[in-house]
Amino acid sequence: NQYRVTKGSANGAVVRDWTSVGLALNANISGLNLEPAASYYIGVRARYGSNQWTATGSSNGITVDNAAPSVTNIDDGGDYTNIRTALSCSWTGSDAVSGVRGYRYSIGTSPGATNVKAWMNVGTNTDVTAGSLSLTNGTRYYFNIEATASREGLESLATRGLIVGSDYGATHAARGVWGLDGSY
Repeated sequence: NQYRVTKGSANGAVVRDWTSVGLALNANISGLNLEPAASYYIGVRARYGSNQWTATGSSNGITVDNAAPSVTNIDDGGDYTNIRTALSCSWTGSDAVSGVRGYRYSIGTSPGATNVKAWMNVGTNTDVTAGSLSLTNGTRYYFNIEATASREGLESLATRGLIVGSDYGATHAARGVWGLDGSY
């Protein structure tokens, strides 16, 4: 039995030429230099008789997805609010290869924190209003948005903050956009 790996189609560029696996019915293929977002196909064939080969059977392909989805354009309504019982937020998200499976959010008093609202799944919705909150005047609250790719294990996190309080006007509001690395 033999296998080979091609790129782009079952008859595409050969990444690994025919490799024998003896009588094994499966193989772990390692040491490949695969490109992100490219599709790869596994072809198999078996020897019979005196050095004759069966027709090649091929997989339907697998696409390499090793990049996390992105969350951008987080909009929580501005730098401050005078509403002390609810917070709203909207965002956009994308994953060019496998798509976004879903989002979840939390609210806390520091980036990534969940001390106000624990993580809540919102499916593929890209806006949320969290109600029944008891927010403190003068405190900065952060929406934490996490996107999960359709491929297991790939997630990204983005955060945006605003200050609660009717005594906080535009001149007192500090911008609360935080990067993934915690930079301000």
